[in-house]
Amino acid sequence: MVEEFRDSNGPYMDWVAAHPGGYVINIQRSLNLSDARMHRADCRAITGTPPCGHGFVGTYIKVCSNSVDSLARWALSQTGGAIRSCGTCH
Repeated sequence: MVEEFRDSNGPYMDWVAAHPGGYVINIQRSLNLSDARMHRADCRAITGTPPCGHGFVGTYIKVCSNSVDSLARWALSQTGGAIRSCGTCH
């Protein structure tokens, strides 16, 4: 199962808290692959205190799952490509 978070930071943060062993794709709303990354749900780049005091969801959307394979399939079907892994948590 894959869940997308586009407009509300609260539900995304709730998902991350409930799925610390899960995975998150951080990608622009336009689904541009250039700076999209696959993170572990507990990665400091996508959790904790948001940069500049803004939420993590907004310009970027979060696509979440407990399964890396499910996220890889989502990425291929939605963007036509693969998402690079985060250099911090992978």
